Amino acid sequence: MNLSFPKFTYNFAISKVVIIFCFVLIGLMIYYHMTRSNTTNETFTSNDVNNNESQTDNSNPLVPSGNDLTLALFYADWCPHCVSFKPTFEGEIKTHIEQTDFPNRKVRVVSVNAETEEELAKLYNISGFPTLFLIDSSGKATEYQGDRTADGIEKFIKSL
Repeated sequence: MNLSFPKFTYNFAISKVVIIFCFVLIGLMIYYHMTRSNTTNETFTSNDVNNNESQTDNSNPLVPSGNDLTLALFYADWCPHCVSFKPTFEGEIKTHIEQTDFPNRKVRVVSVNAETEEELAKLYNISGFPTLFLIDSSGKATEYQGDRTADGIEKFIKSL
């Protein structure tokens, strides 16, 4: 029995189409990033938090006072996961957490652009995006790695 396999031939036309497609895709990503970075979203800046009276540690504007907590989202504008998660975090999740009654504490919800707040990103060793930390008044930061839902984050906060 003689088995013969079809001879594979490389088609250079297909490779040209793939290369053109890649350049178009890269161009669209650059265009999206450029237009996205010009939009104004509510984000954290050091100046905003420095005016917050609940802050006790001037060297770290994310550290709350007393028994309070800070839920911080570290993001980058170029990160596609951040682009999709940030609106949910700043909308539904922030509203839910701020309206939830946590015994004897308040939870402040902030978004931190790791590109513009490089010192804070270094302080928390941010290496991937998006990253969520719950920070207590001692400065201890606990990374949240569960479901990115309001209920999941609420259960995490209540478990600490």
